[in-house]
Amino acid sequence: MAFVLYSSGQKIGEISDWIYTERPPVYKDVLGQRVLISTTVKTCSFTSPKPIRRGVFSVIEDQKTEFVIQTTKLSHGTQVQGIITETLRRSKP
Repeated sequence: MAFVLYSSGQKIGEISDWIYTERPPVYKDVLGQRVLISTTVKTCSFTSPKPIRRGVFSVIEDQKTEFVIQTTKLSHGTQVQGIITETLRRSKP
């Protein structure tokens, strides 16, 4: 599978180590009542082919699915962790 990183419509390069994690909502006891905490949180981590700054990026998987990512942690300019804010299905051009 090919994962390609984009910033403002400009191709940055191909990602080789894409990791996607989905954490489902959890129930916790709050003041003696069982409460549903948070909706599903989708996170990802990868190594950018070029140094980047924090911001919003797109990762396109096999030209079919686009993930819009808000970076949450950036190490050495290339080690990226982020939250997936939107997932879009794309039709092939």
